[in-house]
Order: sequence, then C-alpha cells, then structure tokens
Amino acid sequence: MLTETITYTQDIPFHIRPISVFINTVKQSGCKVTITKGNTTVAANSTMKLLQLCVSKNDQMTIRVEGENEQQVLKTLVDIVMDE
Repeated sequence: MLTETITYTQDIPFHIRPISVFINTVKQSGCKVTITKGNTTVAANSTMKLLQLCVSKNDQMTIRVEGENEQQVLKTLVDIVMDE
C-alpha cells in the first residue's frame, strides 16, 4: 500500500473531466484506490463519490493505492490531479 498527500492547486475544482480520466485509470489498474479529504474517505471508482468530496483549490487530499504496480499507478493518478 502506498499513499501520497497532495495539495490541489488548480483554480477550477476537481470536476467531471479529470475525474473520468482518474476513474478510468483506477479501473484499468486493477488496484484498490481511495481518496481522503478531511475526515471523508471514498473509493476512487465512483464519479459521484469523487464529486461529493468537493475538492477545490488549496484542499489537501490523500490518494491511497493498493495492488500491483501501485507505485506507477499512484504516480499516474497524482499527475492526473495536478496536471488537470
């Protein structure tokens, strides 16, 4: 299991386009992925759950990846969030 806490720096809240790319990456990876913001942790394979986190500029979020190739999967997911 690997985790990384990042600060969301985009001016636009984490929205449907990057969320759909994020979810597709999670599903293709076969890894178990969760995201935590504050006291809320959600499975990262649901658009609605990720939207409900309401991640906006300067929010901290922790991505947790468990499974094969977790290091590469975590790096890819962090890049998706940061490069939106």
